Amino acid sequence: MNISSESLYHMIDHLPVGVVVSDVSREDEPILYVNQAFTTITGFEPSEVLGRKCNFLQGESTDNQTVAKIRNSIDNGTPISIDILNYRRDGRSFWNRLSLFPLRQESKQLFAGFIQPIQAPHEAGAPQSQSLQDLLFRYSDDAVLLRDTEGRVLECNQAAVTTLGFTLAELQSSPQTQVMFPAHRSRENKELLDAVKRGETVSGVRTERMCGSQNMIQVKLSCAPIWNSEGQVSRILEIYQDMTVVARLKAENALLKSIVRFSEDGIISLDLSYRVTRWNQGATQIFSFEEGEVLGKNYLSFLVPQDDQEQTLASFQTILHDIKVEPQKTMRLDKGGESIPVLISKYPIKDDLGFITGFVLVIRNLTESILYQRALQEKNATIFHNEKLASLGQMAATIAHEINNPLQIISALSEDLQDLTEGVPEDDRKEYETLLSHIESVVFRTSKIISSLLLYSRDGSLDNIASHDINGIVKDTCEFCEWRFKRSNVLFIVKVQDEVMRVRCRPLELSQVIINLVNNAFDAIKDTDAAWVKVMVHQQGPSVVVSIVDSGKGISDEIAEHIFDPFFTTKPGGQGTGIGLGFAKKVLEAYGAELKLLRNGENTQFDIILPLVS
Repeated sequence: MNISSESLYHMIDHLPVGVVVSDVSREDEPILYVNQAFTTITGFEPSEVLGRKCNFLQGESTDNQTVAKIRNSIDNGTPISIDILNYRRDGRSFWNRLSLFPLRQESKQLFAGFIQPIQAPHEAGAPQSQSLQDLLFRYSDDAVLLRDTEGRVLECNQAAVTTLGFTLAELQSSPQTQVMFPAHRSRENKELLDAVKRGETVSGVRTERMCGSQNMIQVKLSCAPIWNSEGQVSRILEIYQDMTVVARLKAENALLKSIVRFSEDGIISLDLSYRVTRWNQGATQIFSFEEGEVLGKNYLSFLVPQDDQEQTLASFQTILHDIKVEPQKTMRLDKGGESIPVLISKYPIKDDLGFITGFVLVIRNLTESILYQRALQEKNATIFHNEKLASLGQMAATIAHEINNPLQIISALSEDLQDLTEGVPEDDRKEYETLLSHIESVVFRTSKIISSLLLYSRDGSLDNIASHDINGIVKDTCEFCEWRFKRSNVLFIVKVQDEVMRVRCRPLELSQVIINLVNNAFDAIKDTDAAWVKVMVHQQGPSVVVSIVDSGKGISDEIAEHIFDPFFTTKPGGQGTGIGLGFAKKVLEAYGAELKLLRNGENTQFDIILPLVS
C-alpha cells in the first residue's frame, strides 16, 4: 500500500492500539513515529524512542526464535502477525500480538507495527496476517469509510455504522450525493473529493453529515488518498470523528477538572513509580505544599511516615493486581512535618485498553471531624453526668428522708434512756451511758453520711468559682469515702497540710473529681494483697498538688493513650460509663488546673494541679 506519511500518521495517531513506524531501508532501522497508545502501553515517551531501533522492547525472556521470524519478515518485506513477550519501560513484561507489514514511501522502505497486549500467546482464532487497512477498520473508534474515486462506498467499519446510522448495504446502494451528504454541502464535498483525487490530504475539516435518522451531526473529517502500484490514486480513506461525542466528552472532562480543582478533598494522581503527576488545591489546603513543589516527586518520600511505608506500598501492589482497596484511616505529613489524620481512598488509573497506568488518591482531612466528634462526646458526657447527678440526687433525697426519720426517733429514745439512768446504780449507769453514747455517735455519723450524700450528688456546675482551702475540701471529701475502705479492709491514708492553702474552684465539683479518682483507685486494687490508697496534698512551686496514689502496678501504654477520652472505660459492662476522667479533666480546666497521669513511678498516680491563690 502506498500512502503519504502525513496521511498515515493522521489516521493512526488516535488508534487504541500501539503503532510504531520504522525506516528499515537504513541500517540502524530508526523509529520515525509512535502514536499515543504506544506510550500508554509501553511507558516510553516519543522523545525516548524516536531514532532508536525497536529492539528495546525485548528482554531476557523474549524468545529468540520469535525474534528471528520477525527479522526474516522485515528482510523479505512480508507481513507477519506473531505473539512475542515484550517489556515495558518499568520492566514489567507483557504478551504482545505484534502485526508487521511493509509500506512503500518514495525511496524509503517502511515497516509499520501494531502492538496489541493480550492475556496469553496463541489465542484461538487469532488472525495470522493483517493489512494496514484491516487494522484501521478493526481498531478505530472513529467512523472509517473506504471509497473509490467516484465517491462510492466500498467498505466501512462498525464505528461508521454506529455513528452514521447506515448499514454498509445502504451506503453501497446509493451514490454519495444521496446518502450522508446534505445538499447545502454538495459544493464543499466535491472540492474535498477533487483535492484528494489530486493526491492531497485533508485533515480535520469541521462539517456536517446526515445520519440514518435524518438528523444532522457535526463531524470532523479527514481524507487520505491511497495509491495503486502504478502511482495513481485508486481509493480514498475517510475518517469521521463525531463532534457530538467529542463535545460531550469535553464537557465531562471540564466537569471532572472543575471537581478536581475545587474539591475540598485532596486529589493526587501518581504514575506507576509513585511520582506525583497531579496535585489539586484541596491537597494544598491539607498539606500546605504547592503543586509546583511536589510534581515529579515520589509520594512516599514526603507525605508518608516511615512506619507506614511498607503498608502503603502493599496497598499499591494490591491495586496493580486489580483488587479493590478499602478506604484507610491513617496519618500523613504536612509541609512542616506535622502528622495529620486523614481518610485515603486509592483507585487505579486505566487506559483505553484497561491497563493500569497510575493511581489516584482521594484524601479527606479528618482533623475537624475528630475535633467535632470529641466536642460532641464531651457534650454528651456532660449531659450524661448531669443527668446521673440529678438521678442520684433524687435517690439520695428519698434515702435521706427514709433514714432521717428513724434516726430522729432513735436519737430521741436515746435521750429518754439517758434520763432513765439517773436512778440506776453508779456502776450500771456508767455502762448504760457508754452504750447510749455509742448509739448517739453512730446516729451522728450516719446523719453526716446522709448529709454528704445529699451534698455530693448535687450538680455544682452552676456554683460560683471562689477561693477555698484545698486542705478542708480534701479532708471532708476523704471522710465521706473512708467507709468503703474500712468495710473492705483496704488501707486509706490521707495527708493534708496544717496551713491554709487557697485555690479558686467550685468546692462541690472538685470534691466530685476527688471522689471519682479515689473510687477508681479503690476499684483497681481492692482485690489485691496489701492494698492501699493514699491522698496527699503538697505545694509545688506556685501550685498545690493533690496526689491520688494506689498500690497498683501502673497503667499500660495502650490504656493511657485513651484514658481521658469520653466514654472510654476498662471496667466490666455495667460497672463504668467512661465519663469520669474525661469529665474531671474538663472541670479542672475551667479553674486553670490540670489532671495528669504520672507514669514514672512504681504505682498508679494521678495529680490534680491547681494554681495557689495569694
